[in-house]
Amino acid sequence: MKELATAKSRIHISADLWKSPNSLPIVGIVAHYLDKDLVVQSTLIGMRRVKGAHTGENIAEAMIPVLVEMGVVSRLGFFVGDNAGNNDTCWRAICRKLRPDIKAPDNRRVRCLGHILNLAAKAFLFGKDADAFEDDTNQKRSNAHIEKLRDPNLPRGLACFPYLVGRYLLVRTSV
Repeated sequence: MKELATAKSRIHISADLWKSPNSLPIVGIVAHYLDKDLVVQSTLIGMRRVKGAHTGENIAEAMIPVLVEMGVVSRLGFFVGDNAGNNDTCWRAICRKLRPDIKAPDNRRVRCLGHILNLAAKAFLFGKDADAFEDDTNQKRSNAHIEKLRDPNLPRGLACFPYLVGRYLLVRTSV
């Protein structure tokens, strides 16, 4: 990708793993950088299937070819992902294989603020056991009410937090 080659900053990587509708584990990889005009850019650079268990090593094996193909290896900056331990392992494996000169890869690992806020909101709204809350809710309400909370058009990232709170309060007060 030509634009990555002319970036004026390091290339920072964020990644997330999820299951596709046909139950395949897919990792999405996004590059974040300043373009030649010093404008912040976020570009999807790859989506790859993760083979085997969702270990950090397996996620790294799916990501490494994308990073090499996109030519960003020498300019890797920080890695952003949710708080799962396999993301720590993934970043260490990437650095070990592609950038052994990065001696402390954990110093370049950033936790996703949106994920942290989501966890905090769940703890605030549902207490320590969000699953128990959902089980209890399913027993007391019809599934149609719960499905209102699971809107497929749900906004992503930081925009998600106030939306989820609003949806929760709307559903809770409509019963």
